[in-house]
Amino acid sequence: ADPEGPAARYPEALGRRQENPMFGLGAPELLIVLAVILVVFGGSQVPKLARNLGQAQKEFKKGLDEGGKADPAKADEAPKAD
Repeated sequence: ADPEGPAARYPEALGRRQENPMFGLGAPELLIVLAVILVVFGGSQVPKLARNLGQAQKEFKKGLDEGGKADPAKADEAPKAD
């Protein structure tokens, strides 16, 4: 038998929502956010905005990869502050 009862197995039965992996937002909330973005930026600006966000994300990931590949020999040669 389940010590916590059926409510633990079926939280939606008590009206509690299970969390989505995307910031806890469901489909209706995401549609509202997209509609607000469309109104604020306009239809012609949304593709440009998405493109710029994609480029920024790509550059950020590239910077993280380059930072992780730092040459350990150069770290030893760094000037020491006295």
